Amino acid sequence: MAYYGPEATGLATNVRIENSDHSPIVQTWSAKPTFNNVEFVNNANQAIYLQDSRIDYNVTLTKTAGIIGSNTPENAIYISSNTHVNTGASVQVSPGLIFKGTGFYVDGTLKLNGNAAERITLTSIHDDSKGGDTNNNGNSTTPGKGNWHYDYFGITFRNTTGENSIKFTDIAYTYHGICFLNSAATVEDSKIEQCSGKGVSIQGTSNAVIRHTAFNNLQVPVEKHAFSTASLHEGNTASNVSIMGIELIGETFNTSGTLPLYTFAGNTDITYWLTQTLTVGSGTTLTIPAGASFKRNLDNYLYNCFDVQGKLNIVGTAEKPVVITDQRDDNYGSPLDFNQDGTVTQNYGRYNHTFINFNTGSSGTLEHLILKSNGYGVITAGASPTLRNVRFDNLSRGVRMTGIGTAPVIENSVFNNTTYPLETSLLCFPASLIGNTFSGASYKGIKVMNETLNQNVTVNPLPFGEMENAPYIFENYVVDAELTINPGVKCKFLDNTKITVNRWLKAIGTPEKPIVFTSIYDDYYGGDTNADSTATVANGSHWYGIQFADASIDADCQLKHVIVKNAYEAITTTGASPTLEYVTFYTNRNAVQATGASNPVIDNCDFVGMSQRAVNNVNQSFTIQAQNCWWGSAEGPVVATGPSGTRQAISEGVNVTPIFTAGLNQPLIGDVSTNGTVQAYDASLVLQAAISAITLNPAQTLAADASGDGSITAYDATLILEYVAGINSNMPGSLKAPRRIDPSLAVGSGEITYENDLLLPLALKDIPSSVGVDMVLAFNPTLLQVMEILPAINTGFMQATRIDNENGRIYLAAASTDGKAGDNWNMVRFRVSENVKADFQTNISAELFRVNEKDETSAATAGTVIFRSPTGFDAADHDAEIRCFPNPATDVIYLSGVSNDATVSIFNISGQKVQTTALIENKLNISSFSNGLYFIEIEHNGKVQKLKFLKK
Repeated sequence: MAYYGPEATGLATNVRIENSDHSPIVQTWSAKPTFNNVEFVNNANQAIYLQDSRIDYNVTLTKTAGIIGSNTPENAIYISSNTHVNTGASVQVSPGLIFKGTGFYVDGTLKLNGNAAERITLTSIHDDSKGGDTNNNGNSTTPGKGNWHYDYFGITFRNTTGENSIKFTDIAYTYHGICFLNSAATVEDSKIEQCSGKGVSIQGTSNAVIRHTAFNNLQVPVEKHAFSTASLHEGNTASNVSIMGIELIGETFNTSGTLPLYTFAGNTDITYWLTQTLTVGSGTTLTIPAGASFKRNLDNYLYNCFDVQGKLNIVGTAEKPVVITDQRDDNYGSPLDFNQDGTVTQNYGRYNHTFINFNTGSSGTLEHLILKSNGYGVITAGASPTLRNVRFDNLSRGVRMTGIGTAPVIENSVFNNTTYPLETSLLCFPASLIGNTFSGASYKGIKVMNETLNQNVTVNPLPFGEMENAPYIFENYVVDAELTINPGVKCKFLDNTKITVNRWLKAIGTPEKPIVFTSIYDDYYGGDTNADSTATVANGSHWYGIQFADASIDADCQLKHVIVKNAYEAITTTGASPTLEYVTFYTNRNAVQATGASNPVIDNCDFVGMSQRAVNNVNQSFTIQAQNCWWGSAEGPVVATGPSGTRQAISEGVNVTPIFTAGLNQPLIGDVSTNGTVQAYDASLVLQAAISAITLNPAQTLAADASGDGSITAYDATLILEYVAGINSNMPGSLKAPRRIDPSLAVGSGEITYENDLLLPLALKDIPSSVGVDMVLAFNPTLLQVMEILPAINTGFMQATRIDNENGRIYLAAASTDGKAGDNWNMVRFRVSENVKADFQTNISAELFRVNEKDETSAATAGTVIFRSPTGFDAADHDAEIRCFPNPATDVIYLSGVSNDATVSIFNISGQKVQTTALIENKLNISSFSNGLYFIEIEHNGKVQKLKFLKK
């Protein structure tokens, strides 16, 4: 039966329709037939088919009663092709109606207004839970996500601002739920569930109000354009969704604005899901407020999350930072478990893609931003944004810079587990790098991007992070212009890489600030750049060195005061003749490999630890002059294919006379003895130099300054001891010494007599375990003389002392990698000067107290020494306190407060007397005693006093 048009109001009574290949009844939306006892039996679809594909009139579809039959509810089920509501038309559906497989495309007005008792349903033809087995196939088919849709949505509102409403309506098994395209509509008390993709999509200039609606079993509840208007905060819920957030549709912003934040399904400031690039157009400013969070889709085609051609301002705060991270990251976002998998996940494989890309001419400020788990955090190409308080976490690159004049400000930011915190062309550099820090596995240096240099440039030492002179990290680099490297620069090369010079290279350092070329594994210079502790060590050849091509300009290829380490061929010349002066070659395969018509000038260079040859004149077109060089031995080199002991090898065709025989011209930092290795002996030389007990030559002086602060102190010896002990694998060089210490020094006080020397303790407290201490104590030499300085045993210190009794000064320098201080760290034995006739009271004060190169003199407390000249009335009755020091003791024990003519007896633990002697110079030799506890009896001033000590 068929009913067409508004005049179709016929009555069908007691009719049986069976075995139809389609639907038993077809009608238009406007038809109003009446049915009484109409039975559907075994039809392909037990439903009424709505004929209209387009509706251009106003209509209300009401319940249809009077139809009976198996799988048929009281009210008829409607099926149809997709329905387009034309502009100007209004379609209203009464409560309780069920549509299967019917999608709506609305240019006019659509009102699906059910109620709590009678909900409207839009679902799949295979859904037997609503309206029964409409397709009459039993369990042969079951409903699935995406079974039906009209242009991928169940309902699409397009360019309509009428009174569109969806109330108490259930939408299920469509591809996406509802699309708002430049439209206004209200959805409330409804359900959108079992969808393949989005619950709702709010696009363009739409104004969507969604409240008290449940989103179940779908991908993401809400998709929207950033500035489409939406009300989402009232009573909505979401369960069993793949993404608990709002997906932002990719677009180009051409109007400035602040990104709105939403509360949805109980999540305040719910996280945005980034699946497509958001582009900030030229002349446009996008502002992202504090508390916003974004999680990146796993799609490999999302190359840039934000592509900035205008201006991007991210205004997070310390309490509410802005976050952009991976969708699996449960540490950030609202909610934390954004992908609803119940798994606490943190770091992921990095995509070779970018969070924020600043194009030429763009700008912006990024404040309190967290960028985590991707390839690049921020790329600036011809742009200079400001980045402050940004955390770069688990990235391949933190900031990548290209373009002449690019000069971003990067301040107070943290680079955690970011392989290369900063990658840049040599043609640009940040305007500021104040206050940045590294943590985790972040490489500690400035990565230089692979490039062919076509413009002249000068490379300078630059600070980054905690480093005052950060190393540059190179891959393969080609010089087709003029490259100048200034003193102090450290260049580290990744495995199997090189620098190729086709024009000129001037690397001219100074004795104080040599230029270093070495492997990324070399922690000696610039520290643990690749942040792997001792997992990789520079114990061989790792990079291909500096290669001077035939096209290079000989007169402008100069290396002076340069160190080249851990290369296969440190210097390769191919028909080139650079000048090498004061170049130190350490542990390379070949130091200088000259091929073709090469004739390099080699003068005052050092060769230590080559595995093959120091100079290999391959073609011998010229006799290479290598004069005044150190060859690892005063005997000079050997002509061979490999070294002989420490003597380095050379090929034929090399003139080495005259030979330098006095050790290295330019030793490594810490190699004070200039023998090519760093040993504990070098630390002892530093301590002696620190108190002016020895004088170092200029090369030794530079090697002794392990901290790079321009002075020689006990802390330099500490750094050398740390290196020798394997605690640290580098010399800080220009890095600052640790400053977070609060030490104290207290000089003891006491009384002294003509007969008794005074042992005065030096109490050192609150020091770090790795410590260098320098001090100068002042005393009055007309009153007191210093006899000796006695260190306590088992304190772990190496120390050097110098006594100047003429000027009244004590110089002490001590270093340790595991220092233990205390009340009796050192004892100073004072004696009354010969010409003293009267009583006196004098101070012993610290002119200098320096710990780890920080002046702590203000934390030193002076001691007082009192002398009372004896009289006939009190001399015999004067009793001084008797003390023994050190205790425990090993070889010698000192007694204070007792005269040198006193009789001393020593007993072991069994009471057996083992020694009786007269005290001489206030000390007893106990070196022959066995270890154990002993007792001392001292006959002094007619009295017997007892002490005990432990021999170790």
